[in-house]
Amino acid sequence: MCRGEGRHYVGMRKMVTIGLTGSIRNIFTAKESGPSVPWSIFLAKGEPTTGHGQCAQGKGLMSRLTVSWDERLVGYLYPEEDNLVVFEYADSWLSQGFTAISLSLPTEMKKHGPERSTNFFRNLLIEGPAYWAIMDKTSFDDNVLYDYLTTYGLDCAGALSIGPEGWEDLRPASAYRDVTDQLEALAAKSFKDRPPLLKGLGAKLSIAGAQDKIPLYTKNDRFYLPEDGSNSPTTIIMKIQSDNYKFLVENEYFCLNLADSIGLSVTKSKIITIENTNVLILERYDRAKTEDGTIIRLHQEDFCQALNISPQRKYEEQNGPNFKKCTDLILNSQLNNKYLDLENFIKASIFNYIIGNCDAHGKNYSIIYDNKLTGKRLAPFYDILSTLSYPNLDNNFAMKYGDKNKLYKIKSEEWIKFANDVRISTVDISMTIKNIIKDILNKVDCCLNEILIINRSADIFFDSLYKNICKSIFMLEKEAETIGLNARK
Repeated sequence: MCRGEGRHYVGMRKMVTIGLTGSIRNIFTAKESGPSVPWSIFLAKGEPTTGHGQCAQGKGLMSRLTVSWDERLVGYLYPEEDNLVVFEYADSWLSQGFTAISLSLPTEMKKHGPERSTNFFRNLLIEGPAYWAIMDKTSFDDNVLYDYLTTYGLDCAGALSIGPEGWEDLRPASAYRDVTDQLEALAAKSFKDRPPLLKGLGAKLSIAGAQDKIPLYTKNDRFYLPEDGSNSPTTIIMKIQSDNYKFLVENEYFCLNLADSIGLSVTKSKIITIENTNVLILERYDRAKTEDGTIIRLHQEDFCQALNISPQRKYEEQNGPNFKKCTDLILNSQLNNKYLDLENFIKASIFNYIIGNCDAHGKNYSIIYDNKLTGKRLAPFYDILSTLSYPNLDNNFAMKYGDKNKLYKIKSEEWIKFANDVRISTVDISMTIKNIIKDILNKVDCCLNEILIINRSADIFFDSLYKNICKSIFMLEKEAETIGLNARK
């Protein structure tokens, strides 16, 4: 059955919930329209000449930021020249034997240098148009990264909260503010008049990625933002339709639904309608609820953070993560069930090929930690959609299958190289491909029917997407058969 079984409708002040269930490269790069992105301000330039905690102009010591893990002090963040930061673990964190906040920032070192520190914390920033919308209205000093985290760091991906030292003592009594009416007003605007959600709602929090989205807290069919400075956790991520990429919400929901229906662990999602606009609601897998109803944060880090890679190098073609690096990370990171996690990673990689998800880069895979700070595992998959459905997007896969990243150039020899990269035999890769194809063919019609019930006007779009999936399956089936025949010789 499709994951959407049990579809229900919930009155929501002009909102309808439909189908409860389990990024795009051009947005991320300077290919997009709008102001050119001066990424040079984020690039590490080596060790600074000033000591950590000194301002770049040599004006003396600057204030530090505190880094907390669900309200436990982890350490401190200091500004450096050239838009860098330095991270230092707190003595109290180290003395209690707690885990590192990243595989790239081990606790064996109390203080980490600018390159490693900056790469980790830079990966917490939003990207693309939403970033520039915020920058357009914000006056930051020379250290943009440090100032950004000062303003927007209290609710990030994972369990970390970053803010000025002493912010804990200044929390407002009211933890959340209701923004449901504001959301309705924004959704009613035309694309050209609608600002990015973060800017339109005045949210002071950060969520990595480039799609127009915002973290929210939801209760009783209402939506809330944390009060400024409150550090109150959000529980969902909302994504809204895009003017440039038609049916983006439905595309992601369909692909998540299909992935879930074949047994992949994905973030839970549903589509709701606000003022005749479909929006995607994603349940935050890095949040959990205790028996008394308290919401707690679960720490996570994406593969770029774990591998000490800047977000500007998240694609393999930029010397970023590839299948081999990701496999080594999974096998060497003391995950609770590393072989099962690797198996799921391999299946997700084949699934992404079939649906045409060319944007499965290093930031779209994560490791999640349990609340006891003792175990970790591969996080549910997220940001899964068919980017090949948009002709104006880059159609090169984020990671090469073998030596190729073009769909039609990935033949049996490339899949054999892929098998070597992910450490499985040619027989196993042939069987895995065949099984995934079988599962998709058994589930795709059900998932298509569900999404067309949600939005019948998307029939032409999904007819094209379905044909692309069938073409991919046809090509891949032949290559899997060739691999299997050669393996048996």
